[in-house]
Amino acid sequence: AICALSASSRRPREVRVAQRVGAAQKMDHAEEQAMELEALEAIYADDFVRLDEGGGGAPSFELTLVPETGGDNNHVSVCVHVVYAPTYPEAPPEISVRNVRGLIDTQVDECAAMLRAAAAGDELLGTAMVYSLAEMAQSWMAERNVPEDRDMHAEMMERLAVEQQAAAADGDDGGDDGGAARGGR
Repeated sequence: AICALSASSRRPREVRVAQRVGAAQKMDHAEEQAMELEALEAIYADDFVRLDEGGGGAPSFELTLVPETGGDNNHVSVCVHVVYAPTYPEAPPEISVRNVRGLIDTQVDECAAMLRAAAAGDELLGTAMVYSLAEMAQSWMAERNVPEDRDMHAEMMERLAVEQQAAAADGDDGGDDGGAARGGR
């Protein structure tokens, strides 16, 4: 009976130790997140906006980025919205991107997809990655940093290409629309 008692008394202690280890791991995630948030706020100052203050939810924030920090020749800008997963940085954060200036929707979608893929990749996963992702976004924008008048032209050309593709698809569907339009002259 003594043997059985000591074996059963060990089990709850093992469970308690395992629970403490689990809590310590959770604390490490929260601590890493807090340290990264503090660093990002110091680096980006007014371009960093904390969104979850006092809400008790997952840490979330926005970074407004330009190709060249402090530069006078920035024609494009994005706002990157980040929400930490509970186990970040072991799990990638949720990332969305919105245009602030000078980009078209397909470019913004391309930037967001690039950032999400990088966040989920082996190179960054497990590390505080938001600064690296911000640098990637800035490099990506630098390649697209053109004056707005050229961006408007590119947007117009993209719309025209989409309209032409849609018109070609309508013509390929075998419908009578094309023939009726020609016959109605």
